[in-house]
Amino acid sequence: MSAKSSDQKEHQAVQPSPPQLKELTGPAAQAWSTFCRRLERAGQLILSKEGVEDPLLQAETLRFLTRELQAAMQWEIENADPDHPHFFYSDFSASGPPGPNLDNSYLWARVRGDAAYRVVIDTKEIFDLLIGITDEKWTNYGDFPLSQFEVGADGTLEILVGGERRGMNWLEMPPDGTLLAIRSYAFDWQRHALPYVYIERIGAEGQRPAPIDPETLARRLEATASWLETRPYQYPVFQERHMDRFPVNTLPPPVEIPGGGGPIKYGFGRFRLQDDEALIVEFECPNARYWTVHTYTVPWYSQIDVLNRITSLNAKQTHIDEDRKVRIVVAANDPGVQNWLDTGGLPTGSVFYRWIWSEDTPVPRTKVIPLAEVRAHLPPRTPAFDPAQRAEQLRLRRQHLARRLRY
Repeated sequence: MSAKSSDQKEHQAVQPSPPQLKELTGPAAQAWSTFCRRLERAGQLILSKEGVEDPLLQAETLRFLTRELQAAMQWEIENADPDHPHFFYSDFSASGPPGPNLDNSYLWARVRGDAAYRVVIDTKEIFDLLIGITDEKWTNYGDFPLSQFEVGADGTLEILVGGERRGMNWLEMPPDGTLLAIRSYAFDWQRHALPYVYIERIGAEGQRPAPIDPETLARRLEATASWLETRPYQYPVFQERHMDRFPVNTLPPPVEIPGGGGPIKYGFGRFRLQDDEALIVEFECPNARYWTVHTYTVPWYSQIDVLNRITSLNAKQTHIDEDRKVRIVVAANDPGVQNWLDTGGLPTGSVFYRWIWSEDTPVPRTKVIPLAEVRAHLPPRTPAFDPAQRAEQLRLRRQHLARRLRY
């Protein structure tokens, strides 16, 4: 046998060989067993929620729970130390806050109210941002855009958070602050990208955290389980307080949402459609720097297969008619027009719009029609959108999300 053949044999893939299972009673094993039991309960609990009895909705509900698990593990296990914080992108799991805006990157870092931090952001490839602080109850202490700060000539923004007031680029830290949150906006998907961000606690430079012992990990696993048992049920309040006060397949006027972004006006309603039906959403083009419309699941307001379906459209991605109105078609099947929002085949869900940095607040009008009659309900000069154009629209979508969100 040649030396080359011997090397190839030696470097063949090693087959896994799990250890012999033992009966373990130490603190780490106990913490894991407790966590797994609570994880099972969290799944049974969320499937017990009224309104998710349809098989597709049950599958989406469990998919949503796995996304929440990813976000919870990042927040409660990997990002739990406010003395040695780092930003993580909560939307990497396609979770993030309720009704995540696909034009945002949501960056979160753990902080504490009696500390001060230095934050560095490369702003060259973003449209804008909102940066703010929340407490454990997700109370929002303000959102500040780029225009609030002095950005360096090279596009670098350095902000001091907490401690004594120091210049224009300073944010006050509330005593009960726990989360430093940045919404980074990508309005132009051909140009805008994920920003570089960095955070450090002032006074902790060069220090190392203590190793994580079983007791610490047990506390973090317990916090992760508590997230799964409680946080998802904050989301349906939007349905109960806002959406279900209005008839199905309608959209109410936009409102401000506690915990939402300061310059953002939100509007959302429930769609309920058959596969051969379409919902036409029509509105005057807002006088806004930026606006967007999404479809989500209900009651969780989670993303619907963002890589393979058109479930969001912003002002740069829509066709605007000659009368300066926007007409969007919500349907399970392709209506052959550019402004299609996909329901993902779900029998019910949410249409969710945002007017951001807007001087007016137009209220959308809606009507349900047979899918086959879509063209008759749109302006005659509405351009057709063929399968090749749809494929290119999806390709650009996947390409951008792979670059910005690493999907």
